[in-house]
Amino acid sequence: MDGADMDRAGMDRAIVVGGGIAGLALSLALLRQGRQVLLCEQAAAFAPLRAGITLSPAIFA
Repeated sequence: MDGADMDRAGMDRAIVVGGGIAGLALSLALLRQGRQVLLCEQAAAFAPLRAGITLSPAIFA
């Protein structure tokens, strides 16, 4: 394996820890780039936690 191969080694796979908004978005972005993704989440199932993002009308002005 030469230097170029060593720089690229393992770059086609990723492990994302956390299945929140950021973890899911990152996983999707990496998948769209053609990478293999392992998404690790502590919760037994994905379920709404009564948390969300609120966008007020003022941000659209």
